[in-house]
Amino acid sequence: MLRIILALALCGVLAGCGQSGPLYLPGDPSEVMSAPPPEQPPEPEEDADESEG
Repeated sequence: MLRIILALALCGVLAGCGQSGPLYLPGDPSEVMSAPPPEQPPEPEEDADESEG
């Protein structure tokens, strides 16, 4: 009998934890900014001096 009561209490605790309802971001949504795009490595410059023989 004790195991049944403990199992029911555990189910009630597990069912009650967490946030119910839709997920949301706190604060003003107009202030939310996306992450900047990853930086591209600079392209190597071609030198005219490399063509020396």
